[in-house]
Amino acid sequence: MKKKLNIFTEEAVDLFVNGKKMLTFMCTPENLSEMALGYLYSRGLIDNIDEFIGAAPCSSGKRVFALVDRELKEEVYSIKNIVMSGCGSGELPRGSQFYRREVRSGYRVGIENIRDAFVSMLESARLHQTTGGTHSAAIKDSNGKILVREDIGRHNAVDKVIGAALLEGMELDRSTVVITGRVSSDMVVKAAGAGVPVVASMRITSNMAINIANEYRVNLIGRIGSSEPLIYNEVGGTYIER
Repeated sequence: MKKKLNIFTEEAVDLFVNGKKMLTFMCTPENLSEMALGYLYSRGLIDNIDEFIGAAPCSSGKRVFALVDRELKEEVYSIKNIVMSGCGSGELPRGSQFYRREVRSGYRVGIENIRDAFVSMLESARLHQTTGGTHSAAIKDSNGKILVREDIGRHNAVDKVIGAALLEGMELDRSTVVITGRVSSDMVVKAAGAGVPVVASMRITSNMAINIANEYRVNLIGRIGSSEPLIYNEVGGTYIER
């Protein structure tokens, strides 16, 4: 009897915004509308949820069409990006050239609170449980609400959960994003662009990610699933309780 192979789906999905192609995601073709919203928001292409009219995939799932109530500069369409599933948008951080939102100071969150979000994320990771080959991202706000999304690419998973949080009316600047993948510089830029003050991972981070996090006031935590998580920094008036 032939053994059944567990595989996950990876598709090239084109994002069109206001009728023009912006980029191509290499992604798991689920929650595409949320992914489009999360990408547009974290890149600063829209300022708030009110500017997002809506998004919907086509019947084949190979295109997602978004409408925004904002005139976008032609330059955001001029560079044809392919967002690969194993990395970011292909751009390297260049300081203030990247978009970021100001995070209100005074957000207080405990390590155990974040670890609970990590456990909930793993328990809800349907695709990972069946294939073992996807990334998960969760967001938990100060009210205890948790949302979880999955994708072959960790950046896509974060875009999806940010988009979902925006649609749910969650306060991103009073939230923590938890991820399964490592924290690299582009992940910090994405969190800063969305205004998220804390990023926690089951893995570790890079030196460049820490440098950018200090500049952009993003707090980084590694090995959140362990008994002794690594708290890399505490910035921007955010308090991490041990």
